[in-house]
Amino acid sequence: MTHFYLMQRANGELLTETIDNNRTVPIWPDFQSLQKFKVFNPSLSIFLPKLIDSRTMGKLKGLEKQGAKFSLMSTEEHSPDLNDGLPITVDKLEESARPAAA
Repeated sequence: MTHFYLMQRANGELLTETIDNNRTVPIWPDFQSLQKFKVFNPSLSIFLPKLIDSRTMGKLKGLEKQGAKFSLMSTEEHSPDLNDGLPITVDKLEESARPAAA
């Protein structure tokens, strides 16, 4: 089972970036990648890592309905640029996070 992470402030506000005139939420495929990204972006120290659980997934679905986009960040490239992620949908995130059938 894959665990995805995003970053949020203590007040619950998600880290977002405007990419191609779209509000985009960066998503990290693991905790270590997120932490490495923060090293390159000290200004993001006000954001805390947040594991995407079923409740968070529901919030992301609501954001997607409002037009927000999502970007899956790389585990290999730890560039400080938030534009380096690949587009992903909430359905794909959910599908990837499900445990494999036995």
